[in-house]
Amino acid sequence: MLSQSEEIRTYEDVIIGYTEEARQVSEQVYVGENEYVCGQRDLGNGFFEDIWCSDPIYETEFSTVYEDVPIYESQPVYDTEYTYEIDKWVFSRTERLTGSDQNSLWPEYRLEGNEREGRRSESYVAIFLDEDGRTHRYDVPTFNQFTSFSENRSYELELDSSGALLNISGN
Repeated sequence: MLSQSEEIRTYEDVIIGYTEEARQVSEQVYVGENEYVCGQRDLGNGFFEDIWCSDPIYETEFSTVYEDVPIYESQPVYDTEYTYEIDKWVFSRTERLTGSDQNSLWPEYRLEGNEREGRRSESYVAIFLDEDGRTHRYDVPTFNQFTSFSENRSYELELDSSGALLNISGN
């Protein structure tokens, strides 16, 4: 650890009081009815009687309402901040070993100072030469399959129309 200090982590709003604020509110108030003839009824004797309907009448009244509204202040929240240094493993180099036989060997290497060995990986490739002198590369998935190929043996290669290797069978 290199250092530690109290620093502002965040801010939070804190109520420090209230203030009274006025606001206008409206309300619909019933003030009466509006009557009107909305139809007629046949009395059966050649006379008609009016049918009366009514609709309520409302008026908007305004009033002032007082409310307590909080007053906020933004205050800092402190926390301990640490400054430190760490060692972190990072990639440094790759050691490679290639060959043209079927012997499987890891490259020799020497670890320096603060080095450690990382993940090992291996890959195997068989290269076939056809009758026309063209080479065909086959990435062999396992070491056992790789060692099943022999340099002095003939193989039949099945190729697609673009010349990519599809299948290998031994003779």
